[in-house]
Amino acid sequence: MGNTNLEEIKQDREHVYDRHKELMLLDESKEGVKGLVDAGLTKFPKIFIHDKVHEHNNKQTSSTNLSIPIIDFGPLFTTQVQVHV
Repeated sequence: MGNTNLEEIKQDREHVYDRHKELMLLDESKEGVKGLVDAGLTKFPKIFIHDKVHEHNNKQTSSTNLSIPIIDFGPLFTTQVQVHV
């Protein structure tokens, strides 16, 4: 039993995850995320999981006066369009 655990550890060390290679394979497949969903995946592939998630969540914005502009495209879809010059 002890040898099995050592062999597993050695295999884990030998297997280095190459995120760039996996991203390139996904890109070259031209199927994208929809292709992964259509294939029936039930878990997120490792390429979509980042180690620095906690770092991002802990960052706070320095300004509390943050404003997000809102653009109303509603008038573009009405039957009568008025041009203002």
